[in-house]
Amino acid sequence: MFAVRKKDSLETEITRNICCRIDEISKILSNKSQDISEQELRMKIYLVTARIIALTAFREGKEHYILKSFKKNDSLLAQTIIQEINTLQCKSKALKNNS
Repeated sequence: MFAVRKKDSLETEITRNICCRIDEISKILSNKSQDISEQELRMKIYLVTARIIALTAFREGKEHYILKSFKKNDSLLAQTIIQEINTLQCKSKALKNNS
């Protein structure tokens, strides 16, 4: 049960981070500011997208189709998604080991 609460805590932390980043992107887009380059904005959007997909894959387990479909793709988004999935898995393992 303690491990379940830690997993929920990790998911809550990731969800809050996603919400904060979406808010940040929304502010950038609504201001139509030139303070941030198109490349930087794209990376912020990719990171949010990757975290959402990684969280979904994490919740559904190792056999999720996203893990299989992105392993062969070289796109920046695919690489970011794989990195986020790996990060979530490492954090989850660390939480389990600390239990």
